[in-house]
Formats: sequence, structure tokens, C-alpha cells
Amino acid sequence: MKREELIKEVKNLKDFGFTGNSIEFKELLITYSTQEDEGGPYYFVYEEEDESEDGIFSSTNPEEIVEFVFNY
Repeated sequence: MKREELIKEVKNLKDFGFTGNSIEFKELLITYSTQEDEGGPYYFVYEEEDESEDGIFSSTNPEEIVEFVFNY
């Protein structure tokens, strides 16, 4: 998948609570949460077995998320 395609897919993520959608890329999971009370929305990146709340990287900017996963 090209960088521009992934940016578009990340921008299209929606927050559906615990049933939200996500994107798998390079064995990483990209998710989205509105978290408006904390200055969100936020995008999160998790490793396969990561059960932490914030993952290994988070940002309000989808392009930063894509840059992170491409360089991971």
C-alpha cells in the first residue's frame, strides 16, 4: 500500500467505541478514538500483542501516524 493510500484510509477511521474499526499494516494496528475531553481525536498504533491503553505511538495527525508506521 502506498503512503497516500494509507493516509486516506487512516483519515476515514471512525470511533465506534470498543467495536471501532482499525487498519492492520506491517504487523501494526492503527485505531482511532475521539477522546474529545483530552484534546482528541487521536490515532493510536499498537503492536500485535500490545494491550496497553495508548499503544506504542499516538497522534492527532493522521500523516504522523502513517510516517511512523512506514518507518517502523
